[in-house]
Amino acid sequence: MNPMGLTVAQAEIVNAPMGPILVTAGAGSGKTRVLTSRLLHLLQSGIPEKAIVAMTFTNKAGNEMRERVEKMLGRPFNTFIGTFHSFCVRLLRKHSGKPNFSIYATADTNKVLKDIIKEMFKEVDSDLYKAAVDGLSRWKNTKMVEFTSNHDALVKIFNAYRDQLQKNNAYDFDDLLIETLNLLKTNAVVCEKLQNYFQYILVDEFQDTNEIQYEIVSLLAQKHRNIMVVGDEDQCIYSWRGASVENINRFQADFPEVKIYRLEENFRSSGNIVKLASGLVSKNNNRISKNLFSNINDGLINYEDYYDDKQEALGIISHILESRRNGGTWSDSAILMRINALSRRFEEALRMYNIPYVVWGGFKFYERAEVKAVLDYLRLLVNHDDEVALFNVINFPKRGIGEACHAKIKAYAREHGLTSYQVVSQIDEYDIGITTKTKNAIQGFAKIISRLQEFLKQGLIVLADEIVDTTGLQEFYENDKDDSESRLENIYQLCGSIREYASMNPTADLSNYLQSVTLAGGENPDATDCVVISTIHSAKGLEFKNVYIVGMEDGLFPSYKSQYNDAILEEERRLLYVAITRAMRNLNISYARARFLNGEISRTIPSSFLMELGYFGSYREHNFNNW
Repeated sequence: MNPMGLTVAQAEIVNAPMGPILVTAGAGSGKTRVLTSRLLHLLQSGIPEKAIVAMTFTNKAGNEMRERVEKMLGRPFNTFIGTFHSFCVRLLRKHSGKPNFSIYATADTNKVLKDIIKEMFKEVDSDLYKAAVDGLSRWKNTKMVEFTSNHDALVKIFNAYRDQLQKNNAYDFDDLLIETLNLLKTNAVVCEKLQNYFQYILVDEFQDTNEIQYEIVSLLAQKHRNIMVVGDEDQCIYSWRGASVENINRFQADFPEVKIYRLEENFRSSGNIVKLASGLVSKNNNRISKNLFSNINDGLINYEDYYDDKQEALGIISHILESRRNGGTWSDSAILMRINALSRRFEEALRMYNIPYVVWGGFKFYERAEVKAVLDYLRLLVNHDDEVALFNVINFPKRGIGEACHAKIKAYAREHGLTSYQVVSQIDEYDIGITTKTKNAIQGFAKIISRLQEFLKQGLIVLADEIVDTTGLQEFYENDKDDSESRLENIYQLCGSIREYASMNPTADLSNYLQSVTLAGGENPDATDCVVISTIHSAKGLEFKNVYIVGMEDGLFPSYKSQYNDAILEEERRLLYVAITRAMRNLNISYARARFLNGEISRTIPSSFLMELGYFGSYREHNFNNW
């Protein structure tokens, strides 16, 4: 079988004999075409449709695979193609003895946790709740709880959560995988039945499997040993959510008769871009060697050294404008970064030139929760009558001023012809039916607003310097384990924008600044043709004619954590490989000699990856004394 369009290497995999197969597929090498063609080949070889399983990581990928096979077959077919979780639901409903269980989404899980904490401790402590949300999945998978002052409380909460879900006949997303594996390990009859039934297993994006997912497919494949896994260990970039590049090594050990095939031709990127990416990732030790190549004519690879991050943003936008003038579209271009806190500079530059843009896998800078919180404080300073801003921040960070108290403030204000802010600012004069503890908390909040107003009288720059600490946001995010560094960095970026605005507009006031942010933050009506801003993690699987990789400085990319851990450094290198291979024709890699981060402008050191890419040749050839 050789469907039209398959290369010799692809056709060899599609027509490979039965048995375990490991396909290591370089970026842009047509792995989806190979998977769908292999599935078609299996169906045409006489394997029953229901005896084949194809595992994907997204519903979108599964739907795309099914549509392609149906088009090639010319008819619908009855093979399971879908995510690990949906496959596990099917098995559990049929074989677990509990066919009618509920599935709890993240919001349901969080509500159960919140109710348990409230019942145990009479109130929902935000820090404890956050620790429970962050640690639940780790505990369910490993029975381990990170040792903190809340350790014992968390163990009680997690045990109560487990008991509550059992009582509710419910599974959460982790349970679907865990319970399926338990079923296969503890029920030999069911396990053998399923092993006999499933004659062929296909796994897409194998490098993204976690330990439990690996064990499920490995167990199911033990009888027939017909399993084909397709992935690229060079694109294993999700270790923080359990994915392990070690599963590729484990697969070879568990299936020693495995046949390894390589997809090495890239059909997406120009030859010199593929060569650059291949040379970089070849420096990793934990991988299967591949000779990546492309027959597409060389594109443009450009390195740029900017004075600071502001100049970097303006320089990138000038390239995008030039591409547009030469007949390109906005959506030809993507700006990729290691952390989303860098997006602010580029968003501001794009808005300055009225260029439509979209942020993939996240919110635009001024729409991020932590940024909106600071803006709400600022709005309240300008307009005391802004009830939305008032009640957004009166209990953020948590001060013990809950929704019931909000309602009493609003009701008292309406009844007595006052604004809610008047009631809050003079709470000691009014009896609104709250406890002394709550009244003290409101007085504390009013003092914070009063203090901020005093800073504002000294100017926008003074306010920007003081607002994070005064509001308690600094302490809150420093103690928050959920992406705290990036959230705090986003707040620092906002404060930096206030300082810049004040410096460039010395006669402007806070109202002018808020107006500039609010008007600039609206959605562009042309949402179909936009420049993409994205973290590299969110850009995986996408492709663009022009890619701009920004912020190539040590500590940013690679992350500072890589200094102490070779495994982290290898994953950072894989991340850059992913970024480079998003580019089809033009690749621009830039760094800035100074960057605003952690609340201050600091001199930077160019990324060590630039040397690995061959830009500097060696560190000795670059005079860092001038930086």
